[in-house]
Amino acid sequence: MKIILDKIHIPLQFLTSGNYSTVSSKFEKNNMLHVVDYNCYGSREALSKAAEAKRMGYKQKWLVLMNSTYYDIQFELENMEIRFDSDLKMVTSSLTIYDVFNTGFGKNGSLIMNYYGYWKSSEGNLVIDDSLNRYHQKSILSGVILTTSTVITNPYVNGTIEEYFQDMKPVDMISKFSYRIFQHFKEIHNFTHIQYSRDKWFGNDVGGFEDGVAKDVYEEITDMASTCALIKHSRVEFYDFVNPMYRFSSTFIFRNIGSYDLWKNEFLKPFTTTTWISILLVLTFLSAAVKITNWVETIYMRSRKSFSWLSAVLMTISIICQQGTSFLPTHLTSRFLFFILLTLSFLLYNYYTSSIVSALLNNKPRELTTFQDLIKSGLQLGIQMAPYTITIFETNMDVDIQCIRRLVFPKDREAHVWNVSDGIEKVRTGPYAYHMEAARAYEEIAKTFDAQAICEVSDKISLIPASYLSFLLKKDSQYRNLLKMSLRKMEETGIIHRYRQIWEGKKPPCFANAILLSVGLDQTFIAFFFLSIGYFMAILILVLERITFNSKMNRTILKSEN
Repeated sequence: MKIILDKIHIPLQFLTSGNYSTVSSKFEKNNMLHVVDYNCYGSREALSKAAEAKRMGYKQKWLVLMNSTYYDIQFELENMEIRFDSDLKMVTSSLTIYDVFNTGFGKNGSLIMNYYGYWKSSEGNLVIDDSLNRYHQKSILSGVILTTSTVITNPYVNGTIEEYFQDMKPVDMISKFSYRIFQHFKEIHNFTHIQYSRDKWFGNDVGGFEDGVAKDVYEEITDMASTCALIKHSRVEFYDFVNPMYRFSSTFIFRNIGSYDLWKNEFLKPFTTTTWISILLVLTFLSAAVKITNWVETIYMRSRKSFSWLSAVLMTISIICQQGTSFLPTHLTSRFLFFILLTLSFLLYNYYTSSIVSALLNNKPRELTTFQDLIKSGLQLGIQMAPYTITIFETNMDVDIQCIRRLVFPKDREAHVWNVSDGIEKVRTGPYAYHMEAARAYEEIAKTFDAQAICEVSDKISLIPASYLSFLLKKDSQYRNLLKMSLRKMEETGIIHRYRQIWEGKKPPCFANAILLSVGLDQTFIAFFFLSIGYFMAILILVLERITFNSKMNRTILKSEN
């Protein structure tokens, strides 16, 4: 036996009943091979204590030496609390090695001793049978009875849990998705399944194990959860979360009719600053050219239509803005100059107006994205009565979240808690923000909202940001690795993806080309603002001109009287 142990390059710890209490504290920290000589006094007691203390999991390696036959060993170990994931090797008197585990101690399971290998003394080698990996050797749980917990939030359930979960209605979507995945897990490993239902996933304490499914799993009332649950850093210490697979978010749904920034100037955007400066310089040059041409035609060509520098500027602006002017040139030079101006205005005007219309129609209103935005928006707030929402309100003391809680549960009025259909209807008629599971909301929105309302739907403000839910087991559960491997195989073969397509609701697409878009006053405010300034300046100049004119007339009258 010393030769065999010398071949294994793992730290050794020889265990007896006398030193068990000292050694057991090191089990979690060291990757040791614990060797028990079953022929020594107290060895059976030491091994039993280790099994009762759940120190025979996958993290600890055990080698038990017994001067007995296969059946004697089986008789000795069948009443010990050996785990399903144990790494326990038994060496018989003939140096045959067996891999020993129990499919479910206390769960109608049975002790299994799989042939592992033998010591070939003639060659001095350890021969291991690697034809089957440990997953396949431990894949059958026939006769084992496992208990699980799931969540049903719907208080009106008729019939059994299984009948309820077979229903395809979009209620308790997380549990219905999980149920189908767990059924595949059950069929793969052929165990019997007893399922209990709770009304919530976690309690309100740090680890969440004071209530709900988490309490059942933590106190080992059930072996695992058959529903997915949310991973949080405060829970990782107490639970194992296996294979994140269901995308979940809890969000406020509302129509973002929104508002536009009144001072956001869309009318300068079609051209860059350099282009605008270039246009001003060209127009200044053309205004000067128009005036000089008119002066030459008046002096040397006897033209009767003379105008001032200001009139030349106004003519140039009118041609660019209106593509026309009241002045009709009579000579070839001025006609050619006006032709250049009209061509320039045609090109600039068409590009500018098309860009403006596109920008105004495609410009989306400012969207609410924070709790502060939601609180200040004036929207009425309501929620779906869901356990995770209440848990957040009771555990998260953030100022904004507590403000939302007070708006949902006002002291002097009825709480704003609605069922899904009523809540979504309030969102449709608006203005209203309703908090619920996003996947369920999308189902209702697709059925009841028209194309324009769908395009206005916003879901950016979440009490629970989008994350993936996982199956839940107690920390270091004996079935953790089995569930992990099985779910990974289901992921690779597309089974989980198929159920995601069915149960993970997707936001209905916005077909913007199917709706009539209108440009509101708030989008064109800046244009009307400049128009108002123009009118004000015109009236002010008119008043000043009138005052100046009256002053001149009075002086003229005084001079004539004198």
